[in-house]
Amino acid sequence: MSGPQIRLTNQRYVMALYVVGATAVEGLYRSTDGAQTWERLTSPAGTLLGYVCAISPDIALVQSDASHLYRTADAGQTWADVYTGAVTRISMADANVGWGVGGSSGHLVKTTDGGRTWADIDLSGIIGATALTDVKALSPTLAYACGNVYATTSKAAIVKTTDGVAWTLQTSGYNYPLSKIDSRTDGLKAVACGGHTVAGSGGALYTTDGGTTWTAATGEPETCVDIACVGNMGRILTTGGGIYRSVDGGATYTAVSDRPAVAIATYQDRHVWIAHFRSTTSYVISASPDGWWTWADVVTPPVLVPTEISACAGYMADGPAITFDIR
Repeated sequence: MSGPQIRLTNQRYVMALYVVGATAVEGLYRSTDGAQTWERLTSPAGTLLGYVCAISPDIALVQSDASHLYRTADAGQTWADVYTGAVTRISMADANVGWGVGGSSGHLVKTTDGGRTWADIDLSGIIGATALTDVKALSPTLAYACGNVYATTSKAAIVKTTDGVAWTLQTSGYNYPLSKIDSRTDGLKAVACGGHTVAGSGGALYTTDGGTTWTAATGEPETCVDIACVGNMGRILTTGGGIYRSVDGGATYTAVSDRPAVAIATYQDRHVWIAHFRSTTSYVISASPDGWWTWADVVTPPVLVPTEISACAGYMADGPAITFDIR
């Protein structure tokens, strides 16, 4: 009979990047060394992936083209089918609580166990059949979501929760669908963007009072495909026909690059990655470790076009665990 044992695990704290390619052949890649090298992960059932959300270096969620949400806890070695239905965006407040847009209602789904199980949230009593397109979780009780035009108001839908349960409709004042939303800290400041600029209506919106009022920005791209806050809302990036930035909380934007960009990822208010085209046939990922003041191109995984970049950090095993008997 063996006596007491001590189990030692060799772990290291890393920042991880996940990148999804635009075709099933291109697949899913992960880097844990600052994008110096990339590892291709096994995709669930060999399906085309449209979205990835990294929870930790080893835990991630992916949406397949067959409307299934999969979860891995071992960096893609195995996958569990955790939800049947289209979930197109996910935002985690912490390692356990998060929301996704889509589901059976077309509105929201929620997890409280790190993505292992999901519950549908039907907001038809608030926004009818209006589909939501993006969600941003700030804490287990605070989140924003945005979406298409709500027929009753003829304005884009923006909803918010301050208790993690009840959601309220905000007045966006925007006549076209919104595609992305982001916020930081206490949620008083937030930004959203869509794909239209008509008669000065603005393709991007901002709020400074928690969404009580939303105001159209100026100078933003006509087609805004992604938006991200860096720092405490002091710097904001949008992408479309080029890369644009704001240094006043999203009120005004100026162009900083004419390269069309397809995805932005941020982590801890300092680290930023942007996937953008350098020609009509190739793209590059540029990284900034200091909130965009300095940039450098990084090694790019072998995918033609990335559809999503997701960043996270945490401890991961660095070699097998060692067990000692105590005698």
